[in-house]
Amino acid sequence: MKSKKMISMFHNEDEFQAFFIRDFGSAYLGDWIYAKITKIAGEFIQPEIDLLDISPLQPIQTLRAFEFKVLKSPIIGNNYNRIYAGIGQAFSYFKYGVDQSFLIIGISDNIQSTQMRALHKIIAAAGDVISQLSLNRFQIKMYREFHNEIAEFPPLSPSGRFVRSSIPRGFLEDVELARDNLCALHFPKRKGNNFFRKHDLNQYVS
Repeated sequence: MKSKKMISMFHNEDEFQAFFIRDFGSAYLGDWIYAKITKIAGEFIQPEIDLLDISPLQPIQTLRAFEFKVLKSPIIGNNYNRIYAGIGQAFSYFKYGVDQSFLIIGISDNIQSTQMRALHKIIAAAGDVISQLSLNRFQIKMYREFHNEIAEFPPLSPSGRFVRSSIPRGFLEDVELARDNLCALHFPKRKGNNFFRKHDLNQYVS
């Protein structure tokens, strides 16, 4: 009897993040990226930023943050928590004053190809909700192994920017300060540099 084809994918988020940078960085990332940011201006942050892409163009800098999740359970329902936890973490990046945030989803080798279609529908439905809410600063991307491509939900790329006047008065100072410190590179780079070296991405070591 023929065994069902398994998707040979990623065992953990770091492995998937390195793959995304290596294979899709030229399409989705700029030249100035920083990984594993755990502090901003000496203060621990939660959640940490998996990946930050800073466009250095003046007078306006663009900050794009990326959260990475790998779906591991062969039981489809057990992946829901990771999908929605990833959405929540990616949304939390906005409190650091980033312009756009992305959730990048990869698939582990525990998930059969037939189950992949069900996960695709779930993630697409989440993208539809985001689109209906007119959240033009957020997007989910999912790696599709069989096509070696990235599927995007919603399909339109984020275009929104951080606007200081849109932040509630009680939170404005903290959000502005976090953004200014990220733009000024006031965060430790050791953990990110170790990540880049471990995965042979030395061109991004700062």
